[in-house]
Amino acid sequence: MIIFSDKELARRLETIEAMNQVDFAIAHKRRRQDSAAGYKKIGSGYAVFAGVDSPLTQAFALGFDGAVGDGEIAELETFFAEHDSATNIEVSHHADMSLTMTLMDRGFRISEYSNVLLRRLGPGDDFPIASGNEIHQVGGDEITTLAQTVARGFAESEDPAPALVDVMETFFQQANSLCFAATRGGRLAGGGAIFVRDGVAALAGASTLPEFRKLGIQSDLLKTRLKIAAEKGCELAMVTTLPGSLSQRNMEKLGFQVVYARTKFTKAGGQRVKK
Repeated sequence: MIIFSDKELARRLETIEAMNQVDFAIAHKRRRQDSAAGYKKIGSGYAVFAGVDSPLTQAFALGFDGAVGDGEIAELETFFAEHDSATNIEVSHHADMSLTMTLMDRGFRISEYSNVLLRRLGPGDDFPIASGNEIHQVGGDEITTLAQTVARGFAESEDPAPALVDVMETFFQQANSLCFAATRGGRLAGGGAIFVRDGVAALAGASTLPEFRKLGIQSDLLKTRLKIAAEKGCELAMVTTLPGSLSQRNMEKLGFQVVYARTKFTKAGGQRVKK
């Protein structure tokens, strides 16, 4: 069934994305009391700081309450400047055009494009798993091992950067996170998560170790997460990919469709901004 895209759908999804990142900051602060992780409500969205080099340090969901002017963006820049960080903001193409114009006027540059894809979920959906692969939900002490494995999959290295392992461990300990491990022949091969909020399951944090690729594990991780999301009562599954990427094609094969695009804007920071 076709999903029709509009501003209210985009507001719903962007707000969910923003709150998932707020949950990340809260989980990071809970795990590391000395962490500077934090967040701030700005306009219709949120700015999140999770570390200077963290991919989670950015803002989401601005521009859904009408025109956005210098004051709102100055507040955004000040938040990140207080953390000696560049200002990153993901802008939905359904946000008010004034947001993009104000960012450009203030010297922001485009740093990335992405697509948001959705799939409807229902109790009758069938997600068969490939022979030889086993996917199961994990928690507790297993999370640390899972985080290390997923980080290895992303880094394609036996010794991933500690910061990447820390990001994955925080991901898997968020309050709304459900974590899954993939095994084959009794060996841990990969993992991933879903973040459940307001009837939507956001899929993220999934990777497979290089030696286990082309065995259907990534697809089976996705199918299992969709099945569990449907069982949890989610009506939609959401994922973000690079435009035209292999990830996008794989999602489309499983019934996902592009509902809107985002543009990420970045401005180098480090000094407090005057309004």
